[in-house]
Amino acid sequence: MFAMKTIAAGLVLAGSVGWAPAAMAAPGVDFQPASKLWLEGNSTLHAYKSTAKNLQITATVTPSKDVMISDITELEVTIPVKSLKSGDGALDGNMYNAMNADKHPTVRFVMRNAKLTVTEAGNIEVTADGSLTIAGQERTTKLVAKGDFDGTTLRITGSKDLLMTDFGVKPPELMFGAIKTDNKIVVKYDLVGKLTD
Repeated sequence: MFAMKTIAAGLVLAGSVGWAPAAMAAPGVDFQPASKLWLEGNSTLHAYKSTAKNLQITATVTPSKDVMISDITELEVTIPVKSLKSGDGALDGNMYNAMNADKHPTVRFVMRNAKLTVTEAGNIEVTADGSLTIAGQERTTKLVAKGDFDGTTLRITGSKDLLMTDFGVKPPELMFGAIKTDNKIVVKYDLVGKLTD
């Protein structure tokens, strides 16, 4: 029972927008370097992918012996915009400019509430409602994560479709508009954590 309660806490954190090597350990779950968060998009030239190289996760829990989902009173996930790297400096620069990264340097998700479901097969689903802020524009959003548990190892995967224009971001263009990016992006995450006492 302790393990399942601990999993619940970890999944709520993982149901947020991401992880990176510099992330703080979540209550009951120590996320591993194998964890990944990235966004995928398309353009008139080719598809692209930008990977988050940095992330901060903070949570407030009600002190108790076993951390349960109801004990998590606050969750915040922050991604520095300039930690998103595609491997193409020009594309990254245009993305930072479009997101006005100098004025709004972070992407932030704040959880409002979450629901945990554990199937008979031991698979886990979490639905988290919260606010997502990009380029200074805050919108309510719902995130869904799926996971499985093997001994002390937890793995969570999920994705979220977003439209840049919903957050006041104009899709970046390159070469004076000759190359245009699509409005839609998909945020994906594949998180691996170790349970801690």
